[in-house]
Amino acid sequence: MLDEIRDSTEIDRELYFNITIFLQNNYSLLYGKVDEDKLESDLPQNLYEQVMTHKYGPLIKEVKMFKDYDMEMIWSLVGHSERREWFKGEVIY
Repeated sequence: MLDEIRDSTEIDRELYFNITIFLQNNYSLLYGKVDEDKLESDLPQNLYEQVMTHKYGPLIKEVKMFKDYDMEMIWSLVGHSERREWFKGEVIY
């Protein structure tokens, strides 16, 4: 499919390569997962908290800004986060 888009739009080779790499790195994260939100919302509270701690614990420890917030605020923020992989040196707005 991407080849057809490349041919019909005549995008340059570097852009095509970058799109291909992005999709290879992120396809399973974007399209190949179970509906985690649904699964998590169906869990009992104690299991939900354990899953969230396992899922986001490393992120919470790494982000310095979280040290200034209480856990309720942190959980509300990280619950909306998504993992994405970017190219080295890429500027994100």
